[in-house]
Amino acid sequence: MTGRVLVVQGEAQLRDVLGRTLERAGHTVFLAQTGEGAASTLAKQQVDAVVLDLVLPNMMGQTLFHVIVSKWPELRHRIVIVADAVQQAKHQDWLDLYQLPVLRKPLVRADARGIVKTVLGVDPLEANGA
Repeated sequence: MTGRVLVVQGEAQLRDVLGRTLERAGHTVFLAQTGEGAASTLAKQQVDAVVLDLVLPNMMGQTLFHVIVSKWPELRHRIVIVADAVQQAKHQDWLDLYQLPVLRKPLVRADARGIVKTVLGVDPLEANGA
């Protein structure tokens, strides 16, 4: 399943790698460096999934997650968090609470393609009732 994916990543190199990886998998990709940029893109473009780094310039990924689910609740179960092992451990309770899939750094391209395919397979209407 392919879709429209927003990649929100503060690190330019990783943002570009994720974008190219997902484009090669057949997705239409939008890129944002900041939470503000992501919100602006979401206000203009309909997306099917968001790949969201926990650490962003000017706004933590957790904050942006809550902004996204309050304004675009259909994306609630279609958000993938990007984190390294330390960040994941630090935020594990929050990740568990919201049952968020995690794409680990350092990035493995096959993992990125697989996790996005998985969240795109979630029916947003069924997930909203869960």
